[in-house]
Amino acid sequence: MKIFYAVIIFACAACSSPDNKSNTALEKVLMFQDNRTSPDSLYPFLRHPDPFLNMRAVAAMGQLQDTNAIDSLIFFARHSSPEMSQKAVFSLGQIGMISPGVSAQIRIETALQELYNNPKSTSIKTSVLEALGKTGSGRSFDLIMAALNDTSVSISKESALACARMAIRNLRNEKTYPGLIQNLQHLNTSIRWASVYALMRIHDKKTAPAILPSLKDSDDRVRMDAARALGLMKLESKDPDYKEIVQALIVSVFNDADWKVRVNAVNALGNFKFKLDDLKKIYFLAAFEGKKDSSFHVRISAIRAMAKSFNNDVKDIRSFLGDFTGRFLKNAEPQEKGEILIALSQMVNEKILSDDAMAAQIQDLLKSPDGYLRSRVVEALGNTNSSAALVYLEQALSDSFGLVQNNALEALSKIKDGRAEDLIIQSLGSHDVTLLSIAAGILSADETVKKNRVKCDTLSQKIIRSFQVVKPPIDIEVQMAIFDALGDLKSSVTAEFLRPFLADTNYIVAANTAKNIKKITGEKPKEIEATDKKINSIDFAYFLKLKEHKPTAVIESNKGKIEIEFYIDDAPMTVINFVRLSEKKFFDRLRFHRVVPNFVIQGGDPLGTGWGGPGYSIRSEFSSLHYDRGTVGMASAGKDTEGCQWFITHSPQPHLDGRYTIFARVRNGLEVVDAIQVGDTISQVKIIWH
Repeated sequence: MKIFYAVIIFACAACSSPDNKSNTALEKVLMFQDNRTSPDSLYPFLRHPDPFLNMRAVAAMGQLQDTNAIDSLIFFARHSSPEMSQKAVFSLGQIGMISPGVSAQIRIETALQELYNNPKSTSIKTSVLEALGKTGSGRSFDLIMAALNDTSVSISKESALACARMAIRNLRNEKTYPGLIQNLQHLNTSIRWASVYALMRIHDKKTAPAILPSLKDSDDRVRMDAARALGLMKLESKDPDYKEIVQALIVSVFNDADWKVRVNAVNALGNFKFKLDDLKKIYFLAAFEGKKDSSFHVRISAIRAMAKSFNNDVKDIRSFLGDFTGRFLKNAEPQEKGEILIALSQMVNEKILSDDAMAAQIQDLLKSPDGYLRSRVVEALGNTNSSAALVYLEQALSDSFGLVQNNALEALSKIKDGRAEDLIIQSLGSHDVTLLSIAAGILSADETVKKNRVKCDTLSQKIIRSFQVVKPPIDIEVQMAIFDALGDLKSSVTAEFLRPFLADTNYIVAANTAKNIKKITGEKPKEIEATDKKINSIDFAYFLKLKEHKPTAVIESNKGKIEIEFYIDDAPMTVINFVRLSEKKFFDRLRFHRVVPNFVIQGGDPLGTGWGGPGYSIRSEFSSLHYDRGTVGMASAGKDTEGCQWFITHSPQPHLDGRYTIFARVRNGLEVVDAIQVGDTISQVKIIWH
């Protein structure tokens, strides 16, 4: 019936006359999108005379990711303008990406294949290829394989990315290899990059010799993903070109002009085992000695790769550790010191605690004014799996910086000692809701605990009492983690505590509550149905203000300024949230709490730990935008859990497309993005109205 209704309203769209109600209609579309209402609510807006509103309604269907919209979206993909057809195709891909139903996925895939094979514009074909990469089955490989040889650059590139998206979903077909390998020599750099990116995601060692020449490509994106591909294949000495590949990666580490390539090359080497002498020739030279790499990111990556490459062939532990206590730790930057200790703890475990000089270094570093350094030292202590670390970890539980406490709990969970468990249980009494959630999660994941019903009841009561005295606001991710722990403990006392949260105004909390009540009682609560209909207010006047004045933002940090411009039409509610938080000075004096070399920098957390939020969540706003270098996206713990944490990409990250909200891009200051380290400060985020 829905498809028939869609046909009627589409026909009406052509005979409707423009009026002055577009803004009112758009406000309703945004409201329905934000409230995750049924696609039926959006159908009337598809006949509006404003084409922008038509496309916004179709895009909103993709935001809902509701299988009830499939038939209508297929109709609009077939029978509307190219631009609207693209929106419908994207929305179909988004629904198929999360749909658990085989029938729905087959309907979507069949429709997408038909769309591709009918005479359509290049832009629609590329959209279909992207959607098939997200949702297609092995039946789509013939179409994708043929598209690799298309004369259109955009189609050939997107077919390679479709192979990559399929591989991320563990779907591979060797018939695509020849086309991808051939395109490694293509004149177009984007096609070469997409092809090597696909081969990296596939990481079949049979393709390694063909990828090797790409380490010398003129394009840095090609070189970085070629290096990553060769590392992911986990080659063995018996494999063809093994020595040549290892040597080529070493050359890239020391000679490539782009730091992002050097990061990927040194990470790739971390997948190979080296004897101690070779370890020193590679990682010591890259991170510690001589002309060590000028890039902080490369040095951090080299330290981490060193631990992965370690071959357990150190005979004189004292002498080995002496290089670090005597020279390297003293000359390292704070974050490097933490990484060194983590690496050593992974390499020699509890032996770092039995070495007097190293133990003294650990004690000194735990007194550092740098909280992030202290947190990394505590993480290293957890890797020792030793009771000897308990004296340090108990002290860390009362540290002034939340991340140190969080890491201390995680470290205690690795130590099989009654005292460690006692300290975790004591943390259930904490008024710090993050600490409570971590402790609850550790205990609820312990199989020995879950077998003891009396213990489960006791622990559940402790968790509930602590949660009840926590002062709001409570981050939704933390709240859900606590409820998940209670659900896993399955205590009879828990269901009644959870039941009032079925009426929570945030449907994510209500749905999480229902899930955990079902774990405990085996019954799905009916009350959850009412929460889906709750209305959240949209400040539409503020949205119109954004549309009129098109503000930009300047993120001022201790490393320099990053200027970003917003995607207001693609992520209106996210932009509103970011601009308003900025104008309230919410981000001022916060720190970048997470940096992953050649991936992202992340900030916006009021706690500086990765666990903080504004006390509410906003809806995800997935769009057809792509994660290129300098894209600004929202961090989340799942759909519709975004709040205030955001990230900026160092390099293209196609696996994030359609999964994390994109709301801005860097217009100026990419060199500052590259320079940011963990702990760097955001002095302010200034909104510039135009």
